[in-house]
Amino acid sequence: MTTKTKVIIAEDIALTLAGIRQGLMGDDSIQIVGECQTSDSIIPSLLATNPDILLLDLKMPNGSGGSFEPISGIKKIREECPTVKIVVISAYLNPTIIRENLASDIRGYILKDDLAPEQLPVIINTVMKGRLFISKTVRTHYKRERRLPNLTNRQTEILRALAANLDLGLEVLAEQLGIVPQSLRNQLGSIYKEMGAANKTHCIALAMAFGIIPPPDYRDIQ
Repeated sequence: MTTKTKVIIAEDIALTLAGIRQGLMGDDSIQIVGECQTSDSIIPSLLATNPDILLLDLKMPNGSGGSFEPISGIKKIREECPTVKIVVISAYLNPTIIRENLASDIRGYILKDDLAPEQLPVIINTVMKGRLFISKTVRTHYKRERRLPNLTNRQTEILRALAANLDLGLEVLAEQLGIVPQSLRNQLGSIYKEMGAANKTHCIALAMAFGIIPPPDYRDIQ
């Protein structure tokens, strides 16, 4: 029996929630195990169901009349539920929020205007393979804001190997590349500095923006 990918949807707008639900229900390999319409219900739902992926809207109310904090809120989710892969589906195109979310090791950032619900299974499957998914508008924004990085051929090779599976440990990745882990750490430090990146997920997002790495499943979602 094939194991299904378990997903929780955190979205407070009923129409958007229905669209996301409909998009996911078209794929038999995906199981929706929870829906949250307030931010304070997210962590209890995650702890109760242990899903693979959380689809998260950043603009959600909490149960006390306040709202979800898009930076500290994700950090708290990562602390409480470190194994869940977070895919943000948001209307925010705020560079600080995007950067800080990526620094918290989210695995996708999709602008709502870029998303058709029927594309969600492609995104879910991409993320489950250990890859990052960043939508077109976010990539375009990054490219406009930054200079083209000057990477060596070896650095580009390392970056592409890293992007192929973000779930790999550094030791495994170093072995695949034929170098020792400390050499890989040094190389990554140089790459992050040249890219102006906070960490690996932020670096991969920037590399996609500049075309150093093709966006995952680009034939389906440009």
